[in-house]
Amino acid sequence: MPIRREFHLTDGATRSGCPGCADCPGACAGISVGGAEDLIAELELHLGVPDRGDSMADRTKRLLGRMKMRGDPIFKGIHLAAGRKMHPPIVRHLLAGLESSGTRVVSSPRPWDAAPVAVSPPSRNDGRYGGSRLCIAKLFELGPRLRLLNPFREDDPALGKALHAFFAAIDLSSPPSASLVLAHSLLDAYGVEHIASPESLVEAAQRLHGLIQRQWPESEIWRELPLRMRSGGPILQGIADMIVASPNGFHLIEHKTFPGRKDLCMKRAVAAGPQLLAYAEILVRVTGKPCRTLYVHFPFPGIIVKLKQPDGRDSWSEVRGAWGVG
Repeated sequence: MPIRREFHLTDGATRSGCPGCADCPGACAGISVGGAEDLIAELELHLGVPDRGDSMADRTKRLLGRMKMRGDPIFKGIHLAAGRKMHPPIVRHLLAGLESSGTRVVSSPRPWDAAPVAVSPPSRNDGRYGGSRLCIAKLFELGPRLRLLNPFREDDPALGKALHAFFAAIDLSSPPSASLVLAHSLLDAYGVEHIASPESLVEAAQRLHGLIQRQWPESEIWRELPLRMRSGGPILQGIADMIVASPNGFHLIEHKTFPGRKDLCMKRAVAAGPQLLAYAEILVRVTGKPCRTLYVHFPFPGIIVKLKQPDGRDSWSEVRGAWGVG
């Protein structure tokens, strides 16, 4: 079933009968837009921002700046036909900017938008995934530590959201100036421009891309991919930060904003193992292709950690008895 990604913009007038808007936050204005380009054009029209024919990232940056200057809601609400995680990063940043100015954003509940089901991760000796937790296989140095401008609280997700959005949206075939504009707009949209610099995000993305090109030159990169599977037990689902699809199988990469020492990063990498194993479970069972490696990427310390099973294997051609499935 195709995922509907359109929006219905709502105002305070009487409902105009827009289809599927039973959950709209207020009366529907009858405006339906179908993606990032349409939403940008609609916002430019309402805010009086001219389209100069430049990139979507530049247009987004101007719109976010105008929203901050305006201060009052542009629309009463926006109704999403699919959850916001199903939309591209630029759309999510624009939605965040609209919310900060008072626009209410809601989405209709649909099967693929369900909140992840809480599944207890396997304990150290419960016999699943080889009978123990994952171990460190190798630590790769990507480059010098990237300096943070200011400390941040780990329980504040804003920097992590900005970082994940940047890694999902960046196009490294574009000029470096476009990448810097994208990084600046995202850091600003999430209110963390005082914590990390645009240059640090671009450098982190270039380092990771360089590693991928060296390790798997004939590969395709999937970013922010929703994964979901039910197979006689708990639902396995989540959003994989990055999947490298190479001719011989998949390679999973999870991004972490933790900026600490390398020894602490390795502990965090092991703790992320159950999450990555759940994603590997879905990929192996749904595609029939092996999941070759699992990685946890720490951009600010400048490292990426490769995980392995306790018996030394670092490839998963099948996953037996995982998470109560099979």
